[in-house]
Amino acid sequence: MTSGGLFSKDKLCPFTHRILITCNEYNINIPVFYGDDIPTQINDANKDGTWPVFQPPGSAGLLKDSAVIVEYIIDNSDADGSQYYSDDKLIKLLDDFILCISKIIRAGHPGVQMECRKKVDMVLLEIQKILKASDGPFLAGEKFTQADAHITPFLYRLPFLKEFRNHIPALLIEDEAIIKWVDSCTNRESFRKVAPARNLLRTFYAEKALLGKPMKIGQLHHSGFRGMLQELIKRTDRFSQAVDPGDEFIKKTRDLCYILFRAIILHAKFENLLLYPAMEIANVNPELTREAEKQHEHECVRMNALLGQFDDVLSLSDDNRHPERIALANDCESIKTAFIEHLEFEEKHFMPVLAGLELPEHINLLKGAYNMCKEERPYLIGILAAFINGVDIISLIDSLLIAIHPNSDDWYDLINAIHKSVNTDQWNAITRRYEDSIPASLLIAPVSQWHMDYSAWAAAIDTDLPINKLEIPPCKTN
Repeated sequence: MTSGGLFSKDKLCPFTHRILITCNEYNINIPVFYGDDIPTQINDANKDGTWPVFQPPGSAGLLKDSAVIVEYIIDNSDADGSQYYSDDKLIKLLDDFILCISKIIRAGHPGVQMECRKKVDMVLLEIQKILKASDGPFLAGEKFTQADAHITPFLYRLPFLKEFRNHIPALLIEDEAIIKWVDSCTNRESFRKVAPARNLLRTFYAEKALLGKPMKIGQLHHSGFRGMLQELIKRTDRFSQAVDPGDEFIKKTRDLCYILFRAIILHAKFENLLLYPAMEIANVNPELTREAEKQHEHECVRMNALLGQFDDVLSLSDDNRHPERIALANDCESIKTAFIEHLEFEEKHFMPVLAGLELPEHINLLKGAYNMCKEERPYLIGILAAFINGVDIISLIDSLLIAIHPNSDDWYDLINAIHKSVNTDQWNAITRRYEDSIPASLLIAPVSQWHMDYSAWAAAIDTDLPINKLEIPPCKTN
């Protein structure tokens, strides 16, 4: 086949990727022109402005539909395309899936979102049936075909449903056949050659999303705090029992408490110095931010006092501290209740406002959050990730990658800290998403030596940035 010319306005265009996948499958090289490199005569000829377009060699006419262009490439290749073609009914089913994904990401109207989410679930059920009948990783079994190439660029974009809409269809994370299909398609060499960097796609979709911008760091931190609080209370429940749990158990519980408090202090610092001033700009009732700051001050006093209680209990002998252990358990339960109430207060009054901020404001807040985290070293982010479920860890990293570059030292420090802290299942979920950006030395699943070793975590944090007393800087709006 003699090469023609493919013209596309954007290197991120999934319809262009669909065509190039087929070219790679057939080892066909065609010249591709993007943006300003598109000749004037092609721009003039493409009057409706729909891209990509393809000009067959020796022809003045243009092919304008990516599916039509794919069929032309197959028909004019030197190889037999009969095993590659898929029937029109299957292609139509996949087109319905693609349209709904696009509407979910971009649509601002909740009713449209709900309708499209239901349709995505229905289409996935049909795909599930096809995959089970095919008895292979692809829609046609062992063979990668036109239908797989048709959908692959959009499967690659599915994580952004979670990132920007906090939604992912259950089948995509629960059904083994669909998971295998998604991975097999997106990891295929013909697509990997043209796959865009996810950080570029992230910015693109963030700009297109009309509702629910990607300010999720606060929400995800809250998820981690709840997990750590639950673990703390689970441990302090043993303090009330007749049998003393011993110094080592109490010390490790204090270390967990110390780590939690360091994370909360950092979170409060971000809110006081960056978030509440942003809320003031967004015309949030200033009484709400002042109330939240008062809660911070009160909690800071209680956190320091509680750490002192741990030290007092540890200074007593096992036989002489049962009343003190009971009092410590009760105070841990009390501070947990206060923290949860504070989180719920923020989620009620501040999260809706954050969802409405424009993208540049979100990015500035994310960068500010990560720069503060760097002051505490990346340990706290890694530790917090250990208490967040696998899907939300992905969302946490995606949000942070708006603020840091995936090839930077900051990225390495962050991913190394998370590698040390999470368990094998969590790490496998991360590497599935970020394999191309993770150093080879970290691709191996983590061992459990450091995981959940609260004393090692506490020592690492205190060694890098020791403090004698937990303190929160005053709010910038004062």
